Amino acid sequence: MFPMLWQTNSGLFRSTLLWEYTLPLAVIGLLAAGFIILIILQWRDLSRRVGTGTRWGLCLLRGLAYVLMLLILLNPTLMIQKVLRLLPSLAVVLDTSSSMALPDAQSQVQGQVQRTSRLGSALNYLRTGPDSPLETFAKNYQVKLYQFDETARPLSDPDLETLEANGHTTDMTGSLITLLEENRATPPAGVLLLSDGGHHGSDAGVDYLRQANLPIVTVGIGRPETYQDIHVASVQAPSLTFLHYPVTVQAALHIWGYPDTRIPVVLKRAGRAVSTQTVQVTPATSEYQVTFEVLPEDIGEFTYTVSVAPRLGEALTDNNTKTFPLSVARDKIRVLLVCGSPTWNYRFLRQAFKQDPSVDLISFVILRTPSDVVNVPESQLSLIPFPTRRLFTQELHNFDLIVFENFSFQSYFPWYYLENVRNYVRGGGAFAMVGGRLAFAQGGYAGTPIEEILPVTMRPDRNDYRALPQRMVLTPEGMRHPITRLASDPQENERVWQSFTDLDAINLVAQAKPEATVLGISSGRFAGTPTAPLLAVQRFGKGRTLALMTDYTWKWNFQMAGHLDSNQYYLQFIRQLGRWLIRDPGLKQVRIMADATEFPLGSEVTGTVKVLQDDYQPATQTTPTARLQTPAGVSQPLRLVPTQNPGEFEYRFGADDAGLYSLDVQADIDHTTHEANRLLLRVASLGGEQQNAAPNHALLRDLADQTNGTFFALDDPARPPLSSLVDFFGGQPDYKVLEEYRQRLRESFPVLILVLACLAAEWWWRRRAGLF
Repeated sequence: MFPMLWQTNSGLFRSTLLWEYTLPLAVIGLLAAGFIILIILQWRDLSRRVGTGTRWGLCLLRGLAYVLMLLILLNPTLMIQKVLRLLPSLAVVLDTSSSMALPDAQSQVQGQVQRTSRLGSALNYLRTGPDSPLETFAKNYQVKLYQFDETARPLSDPDLETLEANGHTTDMTGSLITLLEENRATPPAGVLLLSDGGHHGSDAGVDYLRQANLPIVTVGIGRPETYQDIHVASVQAPSLTFLHYPVTVQAALHIWGYPDTRIPVVLKRAGRAVSTQTVQVTPATSEYQVTFEVLPEDIGEFTYTVSVAPRLGEALTDNNTKTFPLSVARDKIRVLLVCGSPTWNYRFLRQAFKQDPSVDLISFVILRTPSDVVNVPESQLSLIPFPTRRLFTQELHNFDLIVFENFSFQSYFPWYYLENVRNYVRGGGAFAMVGGRLAFAQGGYAGTPIEEILPVTMRPDRNDYRALPQRMVLTPEGMRHPITRLASDPQENERVWQSFTDLDAINLVAQAKPEATVLGISSGRFAGTPTAPLLAVQRFGKGRTLALMTDYTWKWNFQMAGHLDSNQYYLQFIRQLGRWLIRDPGLKQVRIMADATEFPLGSEVTGTVKVLQDDYQPATQTTPTARLQTPAGVSQPLRLVPTQNPGEFEYRFGADDAGLYSLDVQADIDHTTHEANRLLLRVASLGGEQQNAAPNHALLRDLADQTNGTFFALDDPARPPLSSLVDFFGGQPDYKVLEEYRQRLRESFPVLILVLACLAAEWWWRRRAGLF
């Protein structure tokens, strides 16, 4: 039989009637059939002897006795249990991300307009009135409260009084999966989820929610039709571009609540407007693309910003700006190579520059001098004149590197052109002199502005070219310097240089200057002269210079091609020589490193600064200075703390604002020359709550459809009544047995007395009727 429930002062009870027969049912059935036959025989016997009333009375008494005996055999048992009613659980999940703190509705209180937040509207719905959802659900379910943003967390009723919407991001599906995992043993009958639909997590868990067979009723908070905001959603631009090459920047905008409006969008660099575009907003579209074209005019690291001025009624203003870095480099390294005569050294030096795709080489080789006698008119010569005036008075600033290879200036341009070269280097240019019979003192450069900028001083006599085989030996500085570091492993680098063949000639200079760095020296001594420098570099003003005192490095190219089937080391040497001279960013002596590519908002930005001397040893006698510029444009000094490693410093600062921070570090190297570097550090907000807070009821509706749930907007006048939600979730209560006892019919003495009473009454009636 179905159980019956009743409530008393001592608790809730449930009773159930059971049949605990001891004989098989077949035997009891045979006995029942026998009793029926006996009743039939008794009826037939009494029909001839007594009247109808007596016959019916005697048969009923006998039949009642037979029924009672069958009941005793069937052993009916009344099981009575004291139970505890366990209601099915229902999860009520409340969005507490920061977008829920935005205004949702307004009301008049004592003549003043007050705004209710989205979270406030959700709490009012859950708790308002005697038949509020929480009160109604509590009668039918065990209500479990949760809040969610990055993840789901349990709530208690008192927590609702102080609940705040301050989550950085929203992971709706991830939070629901966490809720299900925590209730795996006793899954809830359903989920009531109240949210504005903001979701910035992954959608990978939707299939899991669908397979869980858990109906989710989603309640949309907020009013999409009245939401107003302008969001610069993304900016697409290359991280690296080249000087004087146009760059396309594409910005994606999301605009809500401003139909039929023209909105200007501004592209800025370092706070200065570079370009402006206008977006025509239409009611049917919320997503727009804006394209800018930028023409970089300077080399370096720059911060650009795409922004829209805040407008009246905007829900958020922090999302009106998107900042991005743009690194501008040279498209080509422009090299001017001037050679005094066509030689093997010129051929392979020119070939090495030409094989570098990043080098734009302009070379001039002197095939005849002005004193050569030519018996044809000048106009009929195929050779072009050497444009010295234009090159050294107008075009110098257009070159990144000037190389004089075995070239004497004396027959081609006046002294003051050399002063122009000196001024060019002092302002940041690069100059290299490669040896030969027409270079250094023998080329007439002693005492000129060129000697002033070179890292070596020249001999007083002009006879400095010696045809003596010498091997170039790297100095300790040369083993570390990026020009001569042809292998990352020091031992392998030394082996490579030892394998190079001898050089057949050398330009003997007086000495290297005190501020110069000697990278290579000759392997032997000359009469009365100590070991001579073969390769030296130095800084001059803002520029750099190099002196290579030989014109026989072409033999290295021949040797490598013959023995190694590759001239890679020669090409690498020339390439690194040029890169160092033009101050390639990868070879800077002040190096700024960050501990991460991107830092979350509110965290601490950390990293290190390494300072190297001109010989690329750690600079132990330098104190670099650093300045930090925040995304808001505020510039402030930043403290650098020395670490245990020589020449290394540590920096750290709080990432209080999202955007790009610019860190500029400058160091005094060798007490004379300043070296600077810049690093852009990106700080991103932990989530998208302060970027996109538009109510997304479409997402909530889709989530409900995917889980066989239903959706309704909180402000919808036709929202379903609570009774229909209770019916929708369904779920049956469970009962926990606290006490139990059984009452068996055959163990009841009155039943036995009743059987005997029926038999005795029948006997008395028979006797009175004269049947005995």
